[in-house]
Amino acid sequence: MKLLTYSFGPHKVYRRLAELGWDVTVLIGGAEREGTVKYKQDGITFIEVKYQRKSVLGNRKLVKFVEGLSSDFDVIYFAKHTPPIFDDLPPYHLQTLSPVVYCIHGPLFIRKPSRATHKLLNLFAPIKLLMFKLLKLYDAFRVLNYDDYVIFRRLGFKAFYIPQGVDTELFKTNEKCEQFTVCFFGSRFDKGVDLLPEIVHQVFSKAQDIRFILVDGGWAPSYKALISHEYPRNVISLPRTPQKEFATLLSKSHLLLFPSRYEGSPKTVIESLSSGTPVASFDIPGPKEYLVGSPCRLLTPLDLDAMSKEILRYYSLWKREPDAFRKISQRCREHALRFDWNNIANLLHGMLEQIVEENT
Repeated sequence: MKLLTYSFGPHKVYRRLAELGWDVTVLIGGAEREGTVKYKQDGITFIEVKYQRKSVLGNRKLVKFVEGLSSDFDVIYFAKHTPPIFDDLPPYHLQTLSPVVYCIHGPLFIRKPSRATHKLLNLFAPIKLLMFKLLKLYDAFRVLNYDDYVIFRRLGFKAFYIPQGVDTELFKTNEKCEQFTVCFFGSRFDKGVDLLPEIVHQVFSKAQDIRFILVDGGWAPSYKALISHEYPRNVISLPRTPQKEFATLLSKSHLLLFPSRYEGSPKTVIESLSSGTPVASFDIPGPKEYLVGSPCRLLTPLDLDAMSKEILRYYSLWKREPDAFRKISQRCREHALRFDWNNIANLLHGMLEQIVEENT
């Protein structure tokens, strides 16, 4: 069977699908001029195309190009990575006889919206679902978190719950730092960057020998003040790091601080678990799918006291019961193995196979 895809996952997914019998063609950006560049790698065909937007379906010329290719394929898969507000703009309709699977990365609804853009997204979400229903834009949906999957199923859509995977060979366990280290990744309001000062204040009021490493941040004024003035020795700010370096950082850290307000399917959470590093997260869709069944606890959303106490709980366990902490680290790793990209690829294979069978 032949698959045409854009942004399906890492190379490991394509390779696994090829092993399962799929003839995979992948559209990627990178061409410097209109037209295409085609090459093969590991039996997978890559077509470089020129487009400006991250979403293939938001580019009229590229949609026409895909329509011209579609008759050669049994199924087409697209994911959309635009910011949430742009996710609500209707994409161009693919005119193709091949079934089209659409994956939405962002959450359908923002729980407890606190900004105008969040409320606007929640306003548009029912309209978007109605558009999907009435126009029959797609034959099936891949949904990354279970809460959204339930909504799709209740509304009668053909939907498959398949979360993000993790490269367990890259994100693996390592010796932890000598100083208890908490890692945070993000720079936006939705990632909880504005909550960091209060969390850190509360933690340092109880323990001063904890180190925070904050990756890819610095936009919020209170965040900058925290880094530059109050705790210069205990808080380290790093720019966005290459994936291999970030994997090493996660594996050497003792805890991932994840105070997000909302998520779709946060790969940082499963990457942390795969690295043997527990996660302190609020109980929200996205992290919940990865953390249920792991040794990590889910906290009441936006309860900063609970988040601070959770950091101190892990710190105390690491300091007083190192063997117990190592067991938790090992259990995190074992739990993450079920989300290895090869396992996720097997689920994707089943989804695609079912869609093709139902449309022949």
